Amino acid sequence: LYIWRNNKIMEKTKRKVVHVQMNEKHEYYGSLAAMFKERDREQIGYSLLTLQNMKLKEGTELTTSTGVVIRIGRLK
Repeated sequence: LYIWRNNKIMEKTKRKVVHVQMNEKHEYYGSLAAMFKERDREQIGYSLLTLQNMKLKEGTELTTSTGVVIRIGRLK
């Protein structure tokens, strides 16, 4: 995908997505910080700072001690 900016064609940035699975419920967020606006540390099993320090990359799947599955990906 491409966009125009200042009369130049530039490649559009792919957006990060954080996929959270809690039991049978699936939620999608644009960042780890956005996830913590809806969920707290006890629900997730990690603090925001801990997850940020893990430097989770695209394609990562993490299962927490509370059974929550966090997947990091990109929108296409």
